[in-house]
Amino acid sequence: MRAVILLMAALAACQTAPAALSNPVRDVSFIGGCWEQHREGRADFLRLLPNHNDPGGFSGYQTTFRDNQITYRRFWTFASGGASAEWVSAIGVGDEGSSYVPATNLPAKESLTAPGEKAAFFWERPGEIFFKISRQSDVLRFESQSVKGAPERYSSAGGVLFEGKLSGCD
Repeated sequence: MRAVILLMAALAACQTAPAALSNPVRDVSFIGGCWEQHREGRADFLRLLPNHNDPGGFSGYQTTFRDNQITYRRFWTFASGGASAEWVSAIGVGDEGSSYVPATNLPAKESLTAPGEKAAFFWERPGEIFFKISRQSDVLRFESQSVKGAPERYSSAGGVLFEGKLSGCD
């Protein structure tokens, strides 16, 4: 009888394993720090430091330079535990920005990560467009992607919002 109970418990654990894949990690502690990327007259900097108003959260600026001039600046906020994320334009159009909620029901095939990669997933448009933050070694990447099978109008949505190497904070 005891063997049957143990077998049933093991089978139940196996049945819940795929559900765990569809609930991506929401821990965003791996994003903290200063990140930068330099390419052909272009530089991108991202500084995400602990948010004193939300212990466990992060906030900071992403700044883009073209020919030594600031061309774009975003202010990012990540709530503690990955409860939400948002960015707003810090220069330019005042109402430009996006808000994200945790992608707890993201299809498992969309939330795959490489070995050693840390990632968190958020919905921009639930069921259609998601935002992935990933860190592989000392490289941090923010990207927006459409879900496979989303309506065609979202098929070209997305792209890399930031990619840079850990650089240390001044």
